[in-house]
Amino acid sequence: MTRTDHETAQFGGAFAHLRLVIIGIAAAGVLLCAWLLVIRDTGSSSGSKPVASSARDIHALPDSVGHAVYWAGARPSVTYELTRTSRGYVYIRYLPQGVEVGDKRPDFLTVGTYPKPNAYASIEKAAKRKGEIVRTIGNGGLAVAAPERPQSVYFAFPGSDLLVEVYDPSAAKALQAVVSGKVTQIR
Repeated sequence: MTRTDHETAQFGGAFAHLRLVIIGIAAAGVLLCAWLLVIRDTGSSSGSKPVASSARDIHALPDSVGHAVYWAGARPSVTYELTRTSRGYVYIRYLPQGVEVGDKRPDFLTVGTYPKPNAYASIEKAAKRKGEIVRTIGNGGLAVAAPERPQSVYFAFPGSDLLVEVYDPSAAKALQAVVSGKVTQIR
């Protein structure tokens, strides 16, 4: 083998390795997009302004949005920050004293309720992916969290067209809130 042939072979091997790396990155991108489309399709809140709400305001939500809404219950010394979107998505964030409505930090318990046709089927599909954190919950429900973002736990119930997300900066607290039944439908 001549020096030129040897250099060409080395270059070809490096190119093949680079091609495998690019394919791997592309595959990871496809998987991320699939996750976003199946579970993370929570819509845009553009045009929606968060507002401070009372527990009474929160209890009136299902009638005003036209579907059930979930929350983590009444809590002392918090401000309930409510955000509603044009797609019917509802976010209830629990802000401790001294935190202003609209604070951009992702440091607070948040419960999102999203109308989504066949929400339970989406959760079942997500639960089958390798590595997902999966728990059964009361009333036949199923909860799932992605290992790369375990602070967000999603759940749904059989026959439901609502997907619920519970976010907490502590993954353990988010999962516990869902599994313990502390996140409930507003009645």
